[in-house]
Amino acid sequence: MRAGVRDVMSPEADIPDIRVVLDRAASAALARRKNADGQSDQQAAQGKIIVVASPKGGTGKTTIATNIAVGLASAAPHSAVLVDLDVQFGDVASALQLVPEHDLTDAVTGPASQDSIVLKTVLSPTRRACTRCADRIRLLRATRSPATR
Repeated sequence: MRAGVRDVMSPEADIPDIRVVLDRAASAALARRKNADGQSDQQAAQGKIIVVASPKGGTGKTTIATNIAVGLASAAPHSAVLVDLDVQFGDVASALQLVPEHDLTDAVTGPASQDSIVLKTVLSPTRRACTRCADRIRLLRATRSPATR
C-alpha cells in the first residue's frame, strides 16, 4: 500500500465484485481529479506509472499493457510512453510490429540517462504500427535481440 496501490481484486472475483471495485476506482479517480485543481505546477507535471506484471508467461501482460497505452494515448495524445521491462522475453515491439532503433540499454546508459530531452530521442514513435494511436505513443523496448539478453 505504501507503493500507491489503491485496491486489490481477487483473480477469482465474479462480475458483481468486479463492478464494485471498478465503481470504487471511478469514484476515487473523480475525487482525485477534483482535487487536482489545487496541485502545484511541479505536481501537475509529474506523470503516472501503471505497471502490468505477472510472474507467469502467457497471461496477457503485453496485450493489456499495449491496450492501456492506446487508451491513454487516445485520452491524452503524445503523453503515453510504453516501456517494456521484460529483458528476457520482452515482445511489446513485436506486438506493435515495430523494429525500434533504440532499447532500454540506450536509455539507461550514456547521455539519455542524464537528460530528459535526450531520453525522448531514444523513444520510438508507433506511427507505422498502430492506426488508432498513430504517433501518440512512444515505445522503449527491452533489448535488441536474444543475443543481448
